Order: sequence, then C-alpha cells, then structure tokens
Amino acid sequence: MKRVRLISTCVACACFVFAFRASAQTSSANDAIETLPVPAPPPWPSSSPKILARPTTTTAPTSTSRRPIVNPPISGRETRSPTGSPGAESQEVDSDESSNSYWHRGHARKFFATAVDLGYLYFRPRVSVGYGKPFWRWIGIDANPAVSNKYLAGYAGLRLALPIVELRAGARYTRDWAQSVLAPQNGYDRLEFESQTLGLASYTNLEAEATGGFPLGPGSILAIASGTYMTSVPSGVYVYDDTLRVITNPPWIWRGRLGYAVRLGVEGKVSLAVVGDLLGMPKRDALVLRVGLVGSAALSDHIEVIGSLIPPIASPDTLGVAQGDFAQLGIRYRWATGSPPDVREPTPLPDF
Repeated sequence: MKRVRLISTCVACACFVFAFRASAQTSSANDAIETLPVPAPPPWPSSSPKILARPTTTTAPTSTSRRPIVNPPISGRETRSPTGSPGAESQEVDSDESSNSYWHRGHARKFFATAVDLGYLYFRPRVSVGYGKPFWRWIGIDANPAVSNKYLAGYAGLRLALPIVELRAGARYTRDWAQSVLAPQNGYDRLEFESQTLGLASYTNLEAEATGGFPLGPGSILAIASGTYMTSVPSGVYVYDDTLRVITNPPWIWRGRLGYAVRLGVEGKVSLAVVGDLLGMPKRDALVLRVGLVGSAALSDHIEVIGSLIPPIASPDTLGVAQGDFAQLGIRYRWATGSPPDVREPTPLPDF
C-alpha cells in the first residue's frame, strides 16, 4: 500500500509540473503576439470614389456673378429676367413661330407708329399711339388724315389688333372740293354725278369695322364687316361717300367683304386675293356689288406695294372708276419706335 501511494503521489506531481510548464509557454506566446507591430490598412483602390469636403461658407452673389441674356427671345419660349428666375420681369412674347411677319417679333411695348400710303393722286399717312406690337397685336389710337385731288379728310379712333382679327371704331370728317351733294333720284350717270349745282359736300361719318383673316387650306379667308352712320349733311340730298365710293341717302351704309388670299414665293412676300364686296344703303334701298383682286408685295420689312382692282358688277349708278375700289394703289411705308432691325435670336452668355 505504501508503494501504491508513493507511485500515485509521483504521478500527481508530474502532471502538475507539466500543466504549469504548458501554461507558462502559452502566456509567453501571447505576450509575443501583442508586441508585434500592427500593419497599416491597405490604401483605397484607385477606382473607389473619394469624398472631398466642401467648404461650409457661402459667398454672397454679386451683380457680375450672372449675366443676363443679351437679347429677348423672338419666339414663344419662356423669357427670363436678368436674375435668372422665370417671369420675374419678363413679358410674354408671341407664340406664333410660324408667322413670316416682321412685326410679330420682340416684346409688347408702348410705341409710336406710322403707316404712309402714297399713290396716284392721294396721300394718306396714319399715326398710331398704343401698347403692344405695332401692326401685329396692339391696342391704341389712330389718327388718319387723307388728301386727294377731290377731298380732304381726317379720321381718329380706337383700334384693337390681333393676328387674325382687327377691330376699330372712330369718326371721320370729309370736305369735298370737287364733289357736290346730289338731288335724289333712282340712278346717276357720270355727267349727273359730276354736277355741282347744289354746292360742295362735307360730312362726318361715325364708323365701326371688324376685319379678319382665317387660315384655310393653302391660303386664308378674308372678311370685313363695317357700319357707317353719316351726319352733318343737309336734309333732302344724296351724298357720295369718298371712302366707300357709293352714293347714299344718309345716314346708314353697311359693307361686307369676303375673299380668299394666297401667298406666293418662297418666303410668302407676295399676296394675291380674290374678293367680293356688297354694300347697302338702306334709306336709298340700293345695293352695290363689286368683285375683283387685291394684292401686295413686300419689298422690305417696312415697304410694300399695295393695289386693288374691284370694279362694280351690279349697281343702280354708272359712275365708272369713281364707284370702284381703286384707292389702294401705291406704296406703303410702315415704321414704329422700338421696331426690330436689331431684334435677333437670343445670345446667352456663359456663366462664370
């Protein structure tokens, strides 16, 4: 028994010594690992995005930090103010980019304009003051003196013009120096018409007129409707109206025109129309029918040749040229303040 106990004690001591030595070796290995240098992390791959810090401070914009568009647009695109915000100080421009009209370009504005008709034995300047695009889309006042070899006249009134419709209303005074009032009768020939036995005529017309042009097919339908009230004439006489070119028993005259116009040429600067006029004088119980041609040719943005040849087809009178609409035969010049020669496509400058 003593021998067995001795052997057991020796085995236990040997196991304790072995365990102690193993523990000491493990501890020294851990200490060695902790003392090794830690390697630096690998660099980012070259394809990885880099996040750069942005400055947190902002610089107040100055007047030169953004440049405005040099010229306003001439189409229907949205305009911008110099600050870059849409519509801050912009004006609406016409959206009809298909129009060939020189006068539809630019912005609406206050303007002074004139149109001068010069032809054989007549001179008719027209002065207009208004707001909008002159001769295209505007509202304002017209003054229209007229001089010919037979009369002196002056017209003043209001006008509203849109691209396809135009309305006007005003008063016209006419003083004849070659045509007298006429004694009432059913019809007149040329000799009776030129008689001056009753004194020279003078009268005032109150006028209202609507004019339209409506696209249809390759051209446009033309339409005019007007009414005239003649005053300041002696009672019991007939009067020749120098504008409408009919003899009437005052006060009323009405007129309707219907026609079809086409534009010719690559740029459509030549226009030709077939028209028919019907005029009525209710108190005289008479009608006048005229059929003919109206044409124009643009020589430049400001100058055009205009003409009309509309002879009477049916009438109670036989007056020859005096009863036809030959007034538009000559040259027309148009001009307005702020009108385009310098208006062109917008040229935006780059931002810096």
